[in-house]
Amino acid sequence: MRDPIKLFIVAASLALAPAMSGCVVVSDTVAVGDPIDAHFSLTWVTADAVSGDVLECHSIGADSVRVTATNLDTGDAFVDLFDCGALKGSTDAVTAGDYSVSVDLVRCGSDPTCLSVPVFAGTDLPETFSVFTAGELDLGHFEFNVN
Repeated sequence: MRDPIKLFIVAASLALAPAMSGCVVVSDTVAVGDPIDAHFSLTWVTADAVSGDVLECHSIGADSVRVTATNLDTGDAFVDLFDCGALKGSTDAVTAGDYSVSVDLVRCGSDPTCLSVPVFAGTDLPETFSVFTAGELDLGHFEFNVN
């Protein structure tokens, strides 16, 4: 005959195993504004608008590439700055939502926010980006044409 106490202990152990192993149940739904590990990535080059020759961005007075990603659902704006000489970048994480994005070649100088500074070249991307999963969203390659 089976021992009912042993059966109870075995059943209880099996029921508690997921909790005891550090397993966490996570909802698979993401709401607008939820923090997620999603980033925008991009590459760029600075070029002479007339000749098309590639230029070193610092030689024209620029020092940064500014990416402004605005969550259209929450109104939150995420601003990331990259040394223009790096030629590529990946933003900090953004929250879930639909985004409009602008990319500008700027001179921040000593302005730590770099919001009201000279813009050498830039673009507002025409499409809206839907961000509801973690990962890198490639914005593409930008050519900043300057005079």
